[in-house]
Parts: sequence; structure tokens; C-alpha cells
Amino acid sequence: MGQSQTIPLQPPDEKLDVVFEVFAQAVLHASQKLKQYLGFVDPQQTLRVSTSTLNAVFLIHFIGFCKEKGVDGCISTRAMTRQQEMLMGVSWIWTLTCSSRISEFQIAVRSVQTSGTYRATEADEDPYQKRLEQSISDLDRNKSCFDKLFDFSSSVGVNCMSLCIVYGLPGKPREIRGVRSKDLVRFKAGESGSFTEEMLLRYLQGADTFITTTEMIQNHLWKQSRSSDSEHVYVNFL
Repeated sequence: MGQSQTIPLQPPDEKLDVVFEVFAQAVLHASQKLKQYLGFVDPQQTLRVSTSTLNAVFLIHFIGFCKEKGVDGCISTRAMTRQQEMLMGVSWIWTLTCSSRISEFQIAVRSVQTSGTYRATEADEDPYQKRLEQSISDLDRNKSCFDKLFDFSSSVGVNCMSLCIVYGLPGKPREIRGVRSKDLVRFKAGESGSFTEEMLLRYLQGADTFITTTEMIQNHLWKQSRSSDSEHVYVNFL
């Protein structure tokens, strides 16, 4: 799971910049492909696009792009099982490497399809899976998926950042936005209880400045971004 000794990454070099640039292009490509599935409404109301389906579509195009560009050895993707996702709050993990002289850099991702754009019905749920998920939830009922995501990335170390990817916003069903966990933690400061989807939406509603995927990585590793840590920003993938 990448929980090895943390070794700070060296300043960016040409090869590292190429890996990060292709990564950003792959995220853009996958986001563009995914947009056609967002906001889908079946007139008969029998078909619904679940979050797991959106994840699969996104990652298929992301991985395919990386393979086409020949960087699949430098950029890997590990999708979590449903049980792992519930335990750790992580939907998948990206690992970026480019040479033996640097440590791996990981991005732990939690995907979210807001309840305003999708709501699972009883018919969508497998009874056995539902009971299993309830058992897992009972083990850690005081923590939300977002809290678990924060805890996971913190346990790995400074070479791991955590990110929420939001599929669709109320009134903007085809939007895809990213939110860094450190921004959510700062936003929640002073409020008690677990971090909720409602807080995530409030954050996004107030975020009118964005950074790019490359800037997100540079800001985390080397503080080389035009954005300030005090800014209310989201990550623009498109």
C-alpha cells in the first residue's frame, strides 16, 4: 500500500516534469471521456450510472492513455475493492515514479457522486453487499469516508496527498472537480464532528479559483504553484 519510509522527492527535473505532464494529460483525457456519462437521465428511470461505473469508465480511459504514451511503467493505478474503499476511504491510488533516485509519489483518491446528481435505490443494492458494508461501517461509525481518506494519506507520509474527485454538482451535472484534502481540513477547522458531503459541497460553492493538475502536484511537493495555501481553490481537470 506504499506505507514505506518517506523520502523527500528531489527538485523537479526534465524526466519528472514529463511524467507529471503526461499524468495531467491522462486526467484531462479521462475527464473528457467521462463527461458524456454525467448528467444522464433515463426517461424510463430504470437505468442509473453508479459511482463505481463512473470510476471504471474514468480509469479505463486514464490507464489506456498512459499505456498509449508509454508511461504505464511510471504511472500506475490501483483500484480498491468495495470493502477496502469503505475501510480506508480510498477509491483508488495513483503512484508516480520516474527513476531510482526519487521516492514514489502517491495520490489517494476518493470519488464522490453527490446525492444531488445520483441517489442509489434499494433495487441498485445487493442485499449481501449491503449487510457486509453495514458491518464495516459499524466498526468505525464515528468516521466518514472523508475522515478515513485524510487518515490514510497522513499515515503514508508527505509523499502521499489525498484528493476528492467530484462527479457532478447540483445544477452542473457534467462538472468534474477536484478538492485537495488539506483544503477541506482547513475549511472544517473549528467545526466538530465528521467531514460530510454537505461540507464538501459548501466548499465547492465558495471556491471560485482553480489550479491545474500539474500545479496541484507542484504545490504539494515543492510549493511551486501560483496559488496560495490560504486560497479557496478547486482542481480543474478540464
